[in-house]
Amino acid sequence: MVYDLKNPMGIDLNYHLGKMIPATQTTQGGVMKTGAKTAFLLLMLIIIASCASQTKDALNRDNLMKLEVGMTKEQVIQIMGKPDFTEAYQKPGGVSETFFYYTKTRRVDTYRRWGDDTITKDECTPVEFEHGKLIGWGDEFYQRKRKVEFEIKR
Repeated sequence: MVYDLKNPMGIDLNYHLGKMIPATQTTQGGVMKTGAKTAFLLLMLIIIASCASQTKDALNRDNLMKLEVGMTKEQVIQIMGKPDFTEAYQKPGGVSETFFYYTKTRRVDTYRRWGDDTITKDECTPVEFEHGKLIGWGDEFYQRKRKVEFEIKR
């Protein structure tokens, strides 16, 4: 091991294998060990970062189980976090809003595999609000609600 020290006279010294040597004479082994440690730490940081991005869908699926009909948008955001997409439209009697959260669930009729790591709505679970309150979630709920609203408009 190499430890950098500064003696009282201001000369940089290294403590290596029980001897004090000037910093300019640091052995290759000490430098190599430091480089290997740095490379190892960098590799671990990359692995941890990649694991975190791979679990967003699983975390969102778990958090969906905590939702309850009647929750406010703020309560849902507290549990789920910021949505990946949002939709809102005016309808008679108020505003209807949909938050979309990435869960990797793809609708059968729009199945695509882009391979570019871009999140698209077909990989998300819709969470529906009316008058600021949660009324339901899930693709089936979303599709049925849209169908009913479309038929009412006719």
